Amino acid sequence: MTAGGTRRAFALALAATALIAGLLTVSNAWAAASDATDAKSTLSYLTAQYKLVRTLLQESAVARDAESAAAAQIAQGCRGVLSGMPQSSVSRLSEPTPRVRGENARLSNQQQTIEAELATAITQPTDSVYRPAEEAYAAEVSELSWSNPTIAALIQAETTATLEKASTPALSFCADASAWAQSGFRALSAASREFEASQAARRSAAPRGARSLGTLLKPYEDTSDRALVRKTNALSKKLLAGLGGAFRTDFRLDRIVGFPQTADEEPRKQITLGRGRTAAGTRFAVSTTSGFLSSLGAGSCHRSVSVFYS
Repeated sequence: MTAGGTRRAFALALAATALIAGLLTVSNAWAAASDATDAKSTLSYLTAQYKLVRTLLQESAVARDAESAAAAQIAQGCRGVLSGMPQSSVSRLSEPTPRVRGENARLSNQQQTIEAELATAITQPTDSVYRPAEEAYAAEVSELSWSNPTIAALIQAETTATLEKASTPALSFCADASAWAQSGFRALSAASREFEASQAARRSAAPRGARSLGTLLKPYEDTSDRALVRKTNALSKKLLAGLGGAFRTDFRLDRIVGFPQTADEEPRKQITLGRGRTAAGTRFAVSTTSGFLSSLGAGSCHRSVSVFYS
């Protein structure tokens, strides 16, 4: 290579080195800015979580009073409306025919819908009480962004689902239960079928296999953030403890409206009574499920209570 060629190659190498160094500087600066934005958004999110749970806890007494009023109205309006409900035909001596299995499945599915409608009718007043706080929270976190877009997407999906649940049209449980009974427990009312479809749509739309927000946010948390998480979780536990009244109300109304009370029923699907979230972004759902509560000393009560985290 000539001397001129050597000088040109050296100059090109210097230029390339400078270009790479410049790109690295820009990349590092972008990463630093991104980290700062992630940390700021995480703090804003955790703060919004704390404010929401604190507000829900403050409003919980009002919510419980509203639930009690709704339960009293149902107890007064449709006592014993389902007292003639048949139970599934099960023979221990022979295999049921396809027709019997089909009838048992229809009765079971319709009963599940009516039970879910009862549980929702009890808890709907709580949704109305909590809705202003949920709306304020949704507006606050909707503006947040992270370098990982999954975080904002999960938060948006959760807030949307919560507000949609709070927007469920008011149910007329007594009218729907009466319509089912008057059909000989064979046909649900149009309103009950619409409710059933909305519940199925909500379940199918729920995200599956998504990583916990707590896991996704952890890299951006510092010591003060984690202290805030602990404070919010402590409030969440108090809020969850207050749901016991809804359980007792649901158990009592089952008997009042006339659902069969047997100790050996086959388990049925869960009915969600309440939902919430921990500060770490973990969602929980409190559900009742058919089953014998002998371990809890509940006699013939045919429901159990479970708390699921996701």
